[in-house]
Amino acid sequence: MPIVCSSTRHLSASRGDNGHIIVEVMDPISTEGLGKDQVRELAQRCHDVMAAKLAELDAEVVELNKK
Repeated sequence: MPIVCSSTRHLSASRGDNGHIIVEVMDPISTEGLGKDQVRELAQRCHDVMAAKLAELDAEVVELNKK
């Protein structure tokens, strides 16, 4: 089950409002029918799905931090 956390580079410990972080538990990625020879493909699929979610969460954090 993939868990993605928005980037933390925007946080500042010196501000009263330190910013936002979003953590999202995503739907499981099925491994049904996959064998050992498909591990790299599965890893790439997981990476792609999680990278897309990270970009989405980071964009949402940018908007939250503008408020």
